[in-house]
Amino acid sequence: MEPLPVILVLAVAAGFSSGASQFLNLDIDSVKRMVLEYEPVLKEQLAHNEAVPLAVRQFHESILQAERLAADPIPKVAQDLGLTDLVSSVVKAGLAPTLESAGPFTVFGPTNDAFFKLPEWVKKEVANVTVLAEVLKFHVLSGKVESKSLKNELEVATVEGSKLRINLYTKDSKTVATAQCA
Repeated sequence: MEPLPVILVLAVAAGFSSGASQFLNLDIDSVKRMVLEYEPVLKEQLAHNEAVPLAVRQFHESILQAERLAADPIPKVAQDLGLTDLVSSVVKAGLAPTLESAGPFTVFGPTNDAFFKLPEWVKKEVANVTVLAEVLKFHVLSGKVESKSLKNELEVATVEGSKLRINLYTKDSKTVATAQCA
């Protein structure tokens, strides 16, 4: 019987409840480290057309993608996600160096479509770089806030200094998170 690949064992172990994870003495950083150590083995298997289960490849790629995103500064991640208007605004407002620093920061990044749909009076207001910087700071939280930690009526402090209220709504079995009702 062929032993299970290390990555598959890790995927199964990561799926256990936190109690089981503690029993196995695994935490997410240990899993990430093992996934990264396993990468050369996986590449070798793929290069030789060896069968690698889809779940193993997907789990491996998701960990690697998360590591790449975590290593990149926020403006680069936003650019890679196609949020070009956000990046241009961040640069124009002089906030790029802050968002490229160690952080951590959480950014609620408007899409290009959201920028396009701004009313003309808002576009005129944010043409002023000082106003633009304040508006953008309202979209940035100092610290790491993951989507799984969002809950109804959560209030979080923005870099601008105001509180941002998060609400969760469920419709057609989908949950939508809003910030300040948007």
